[in-house]
Amino acid sequence: MAKNEIKCYLCDSNIEEKNFYREPRKGLDFYICQNCGSYYIHDIAKNLNPEDKAKAASVACEKKLKKQDGYYLNVSGNGNSDTHEVIKIEDFLKEFPKNPTNRFQRALLNLGRVFSAKPFDNICSASISPYLLFISSDVERQSVLELMREERLIHVNESQGDAYRTPAVFTITPKGWKQIVELQEQYKEHSGKAFLAMWFDDTTQLFKEAARKGAKDAGYELLAVNEEHYNDFIMNKVLNMIDESKFVIADFTCMPEIADGDNVSNGVRGGVYYEAGFANGQGKEVIMTCKNISEAWARRHFDIEQKNTIIWKEEDGKIITSQDEFDFADYLKERIIRSVGRGPNYKE
Repeated sequence: MAKNEIKCYLCDSNIEEKNFYREPRKGLDFYICQNCGSYYIHDIAKNLNPEDKAKAASVACEKKLKKQDGYYLNVSGNGNSDTHEVIKIEDFLKEFPKNPTNRFQRALLNLGRVFSAKPFDNICSASISPYLLFISSDVERQSVLELMREERLIHVNESQGDAYRTPAVFTITPKGWKQIVELQEQYKEHSGKAFLAMWFDDTTQLFKEAARKGAKDAGYELLAVNEEHYNDFIMNKVLNMIDESKFVIADFTCMPEIADGDNVSNGVRGGVYYEAGFANGQGKEVIMTCKNISEAWARRHFDIEQKNTIIWKEEDGKIITSQDEFDFADYLKERIIRSVGRGPNYKE
């Protein structure tokens, strides 16, 4: 390896020195890769065999296209990161397609994401990472593209290369785009994910844990992004997470406003209203909750006052419903199942 040449751990592509740094005391490496995006990985997670490493690279490439990179890979669900989602490497690998049909469909979806900005442009196949197609070699890449051509999902410019033997210049056909749109709707319909829109604060941590348990017991993975780290990039990520979720839990809990000169903190959480509205506009179920305190309940906007809302309170270190004092997680589980059905991870 040449001096200062650094390779992405997952896909082995070269990256610039400025896009890598190590935190030796934590045993962490941080990469920014053109294929895999940005991620942290702990030393003890770096023991993947070649097959699993290729699978992880494919998952990472897909996440980058979906603007879901910026995570922390570890052997457990714990880590020293307040700003990045911590993912067990075992769970990360489970995101790899489970059968050939699923691989082909998600490969086509990834091509759609590559072409999304300019849907009818031509692209050279050599510029498409094999990992985007859930394979690991150039030969396999050409084989997959040949299959897509046979299905008339892509059109190859014959004057600029053969789809099977040499790098091809191709574009997605109208039939291909039609199938991509159908697959996008299908994957949303069968999504095993849900999104939590809420005010993130030490006082709401127990609620967050109870909401996560309720969603998990109903068969869904609950996604949440800490509001204090929002910026333009994170908000794009939030909207993508909502887009891929089956439903949204929106908690309208707020606290009294605190004025400090020209700065005002606490108060109504505009971000929660924005995210709930975005989800509602997509036709997704929005399950509304709010803490039973006057500062929060009285300040709900009149547009949602008539909506069925789960009122909760904290008592003896537990989150329960206010009216009947049911366990909140159990109550939420049943509301989810009744509203959107059992998730793909539901266990009897």
